[in-house]
Amino acid sequence: MTRIRLILIFLLPLFCRGNNVQLNNLTLEDDNVLQCQISWENSWHYHDSIAPFNHDAIWVFGKAKRIVDQQWESIPIKFSGVEVDALLEAKVAFSQIGVMVRRAQNGEGAILSDLRVETDMPDLAAVYSEVRLFAIEMVYVEEAAFFIGDSISNYSFITFGSGQPYEINSEQSIPVGQTVGNLYTNDDYAPFDDIPSGYPKGYHAFYSMKYEISQQQYADFLNTLTPTQQQNRKINKSFQSLCFVEEDHIDGERNFIKKIGEVYGCDANGNNIFGDDDDGQNVACNFLTWGHITAYLDWAGLRPMTEFEFEKICRGPEAPQPLELAWGNEQVVNTLQPNLSATEDEAVFDAIPPGYGIANYGYCLPSGPLRCGFAGKSTTTRAASGAAYYGAMEMSGNLWEWCVNVSENGLSFEGDHGDGQLTSNGDANEAHWEAVSGLTAGLRGGGWNSGILSGFRDLAISDRFYIFFTGNNTATGTVGGRGVISNNMFE
Repeated sequence: MTRIRLILIFLLPLFCRGNNVQLNNLTLEDDNVLQCQISWENSWHYHDSIAPFNHDAIWVFGKAKRIVDQQWESIPIKFSGVEVDALLEAKVAFSQIGVMVRRAQNGEGAILSDLRVETDMPDLAAVYSEVRLFAIEMVYVEEAAFFIGDSISNYSFITFGSGQPYEINSEQSIPVGQTVGNLYTNDDYAPFDDIPSGYPKGYHAFYSMKYEISQQQYADFLNTLTPTQQQNRKINKSFQSLCFVEEDHIDGERNFIKKIGEVYGCDANGNNIFGDDDDGQNVACNFLTWGHITAYLDWAGLRPMTEFEFEKICRGPEAPQPLELAWGNEQVVNTLQPNLSATEDEAVFDAIPPGYGIANYGYCLPSGPLRCGFAGKSTTTRAASGAAYYGAMEMSGNLWEWCVNVSENGLSFEGDHGDGQLTSNGDANEAHWEAVSGLTAGLRGGGWNSGILSGFRDLAISDRFYIFFTGNNTATGTVGGRGVISNNMFE
């Protein structure tokens, strides 16, 4: 039998709930079966008694390098071909690109389980020279009615006539315009037309990436592309600011991705060796254009989120508060005392008054993104860790989030998921994502140099100041992102 190289890829961000996911001891069994151990700490599943009535999960998918041309492709997983220990359940997506692993019943704590994945390839070693498994931490966003808009933020959604937030209570089409009861905005940037039924509104359940895409995640993605694809998807670190204030900034805005030989990796300490403890692998990845984000999500079998879904992830079913941030109020402390270690323990030491949240924002240091989940500890509250309602981290500050907007092009988006493959140029190949033009997309949530001034509050859940910022050809040091996957992919 041809020898096949097996590699496990995973993230190690630290967070108070659901963190430190690892895949270990990968082996090839029975020609087409991959076997490993999956583990993570502080897993939770509470749907019946404790808000936010959700669970965490791990999205696992594989890539393999073909022997014939040395190009990478997704490995299709059999629908009934995944086995885990009794504590867990695993559901293969309809796309067969990946499997969602989660707790089967209510509970919390560390997870350690065997993971057996049967592929739809009869003999992996006969076709591939290398196989890699990837794992991404996710949080479940329940099916529920919720509100968009807080009535006061820039270009906030409102209910026309009352000026109050607008309730979304189904996935049916939404009337738009200056008729009492319709969806509209408090100033400008109103939806182009009625919101069609196919546009994902956030009412139905879905999973969101818990963290912004990390730099190691993005480097791992680059390492499975062709040279041409890499050339178009590599990080361009020339500084571009979304703010009106220019400030001193460090080279590269804390992006540590580089290429040594033919391999991409992180090298924060500058010794030209990847994988050191202080190489910044878990720092959120900036300089991501819409083209970068959509390529990564297509490759991973995920999809972009809409701006409605952004607000659902942050606010959940709770009533909107004026100018509120992701943790549910407008009180915020800036990260003025970071240690900037670029390790998995990178943290901040700012005192957080009771009820206040914390975010990386403003015109001061650290002048770049921090580690994914930097404020989360086992003892921190939702606000003190800067967490959104369902447990997603850094939805306010750190890096701006790409969302599908409600422009003419944006409304054509129907929630199609990635198929695991890119075009020869390294673009997402999903027709309604507008991956090349970027006309479907804009930004939400604020970044590390966003200010909080009178009438200018980028970090607010409902602020839409940059929602029609396309900028697909301009890499911006304050922009990153994350993806989602609809729950109906597993039903």
